[in-house]
Amino acid sequence: MNKRRESEAKLEGEDWLYRLGLFLLFLLCGVAFALQVGGTATEWGTLGMIYIVALPVVFLVVTILLHMNERQDLKLVFFAFFVASFVGIFAGVTGFLAYVIVALGLSASTIEGFVVQQLLSTLFVVIGIILLTKLSGRWEDFPSDMDSLYVKKGNLRLGLIIGVAGFLFFLVIGGPWIATAFFGAQSVTFEQFLAWTPWMLAFVLSNGLREELWARGLILRKLEPLFGEKPSNLLQALIFAITHMGSLSAQYTPGLLIYIVVTFVLGLGMGYLMQKTDSLIGPSLVHAGVDVSVVLAIFPTLS
Repeated sequence: MNKRRESEAKLEGEDWLYRLGLFLLFLLCGVAFALQVGGTATEWGTLGMIYIVALPVVFLVVTILLHMNERQDLKLVFFAFFVASFVGIFAGVTGFLAYVIVALGLSASTIEGFVVQQLLSTLFVVIGIILLTKLSGRWEDFPSDMDSLYVKKGNLRLGLIIGVAGFLFFLVIGGPWIATAFFGAQSVTFEQFLAWTPWMLAFVLSNGLREELWARGLILRKLEPLFGEKPSNLLQALIFAITHMGSLSAQYTPGLLIYIVVTFVLGLGMGYLMQKTDSLIGPSLVHAGVDVSVVLAIFPTLS
């Protein structure tokens, strides 16, 4: 009996070490993804452009190899990283959208051009993720339904209550205060706030949907069979925070460390809300509300 218990304890220990190793491996994948979409790779010149394009290829090759070895638990996670990094190529990290904006006769230095660029980025990310998820259904054991992305109503009532409440709080109260205290934004008059509202709503609502699908909906469901709900939520929040280290919003805060910690906590909260409501509707609305403060810091710098 003692030998049996010792054997079981050994297996549990090995399983714990295996899961810890996977946790660190996927965190490293998140860092690689952050270098791609956070703007760091673009500073490396030609090498950076090669990295940006090669990263999704590496993730896809690993996915195929795992599929051949019937490692469904791992291949779905690597496929999620492939999709995330692939759509990243066209979502702004290569400057692709800047050319589109110019072709439309706009400038990213204006509010109109800035928002249109964000809308196009959202379009590329959402359509790209959904299309690649649908196409993956041709492979055996790859989920092609929207449920795997949290694109569903879920607990719609709870999601809307929390989402709308969070959105309104940050829109009316939290946004202006955080923009000034945290991002050092210029004071915004009530007239400016009203004039910017249509553009601001277009930006924050599209970005809320974009990031919740891209950073959380795409990977969270695929991590849960490996780690369970809480560790999976922790991992995605860490990756979410890391990817924001080189983000546009990070450039407007004097305290990067505090910004990353706050982003990590928000990632935990929105991940938990996504899991509990079984939908990205609530988190997307809360995320949109949080982004109001960022927009109020950026808009005054645009012409």
